[in-house]
Amino acid sequence: MKKINIALIGLAVLAGMFFLYALSVPRGTPTEYGGAASQTQQAPGTASSPYESQTNSEGTAEVIAQPLAPGTSTWTFNFGIDTHMGSLDMDMTKVAVLTDDRGDSLASIAWDGPAVGGHHRNGTLTFPAPSSTPKTITLTVSNVGGVAVRTFTWNMQ
Repeated sequence: MKKINIALIGLAVLAGMFFLYALSVPRGTPTEYGGAASQTQQAPGTASSPYESQTNSEGTAEVIAQPLAPGTSTWTFNFGIDTHMGSLDMDMTKVAVLTDDRGDSLASIAWDGPAVGGHHRNGTLTFPAPSSTPKTITLTVSNVGGVAVRTFTWNMQ
């Protein structure tokens, strides 16, 4: 009988620890904890953008992307990935490629955000500017959250 009581107390302690952990995990969109802007809101402290953010929630991760106003030498995107399954250990400059309507692809040249790891990574991705302003751009994100390819497309004109 004593062993059963100890086992029941142990289970109650484990259930309580799980409940406290569940309460401590952030809920909501990345915008609510400092990430990329949502479809209708802009994250505090980010530069204004004439382009809407786009969200892809396939697989085990949510990816949010939004181009900022294009520069003459670089183009920058607000970019965020959130998951509660595993750790985000990828090199952010390696998972994203920018392609214009002519089929020219540009690799990311910089990531300004948290280093590898964790469940939430939000920051900016920078690409070299295309040689001329395209009609559309497509940001392709590969192998994140069990999804081979995610695409985000914006009209630039």
